[in-house]
Amino acid sequence: MLRVRSLVFFFAMLSLFFVTPAMAQKPIVPEEIPGVETVGVDTVKALIGSGAAAFDVRPARALAKGTIPETGHLLYDDSKSKKAVNYDSSQDKFDVAKLPADKTAPVVLYCQGDTCWRSYKASIAAREAGYTNIKWFRGGTPEWQGQGFELVKK
Repeated sequence: MLRVRSLVFFFAMLSLFFVTPAMAQKPIVPEEIPGVETVGVDTVKALIGSGAAAFDVRPARALAKGTIPETGHLLYDDSKSKKAVNYDSSQDKFDVAKLPADKTAPVVLYCQGDTCWRSYKASIAAREAGYTNIKWFRGGTPEWQGQGFELVKK
């Protein structure tokens, strides 16, 4: 009986070791958004260099840790909605009026990579507001830094 209890305890602890980290991971955003172009570092650099509007949509406290140079800040507040494709956008706050007036101009939106839902949701909000040239930098600041480019603190 003691041996059975020991085996049960062992497998229970083992399952906690493997299952808990997987359950604790943040959900990964989809790879595509219909009607929005997903872009990488090279495209973002070229767009910023050509004067395109680009926005970090994370909270201001995140910008203090670092953001992409020559980009603006436009918070997408999704603190009340779930981090999932079927989120309720009525629970979120995003001021699309602060995006460029020209709805055909390229607009880059980014945040903290593939586990950050803000730029995903901001891209959808911009598309739904009639913007036709949204560039979603899905990889965000981690991809930027991973390619050897520096972040600036604001």
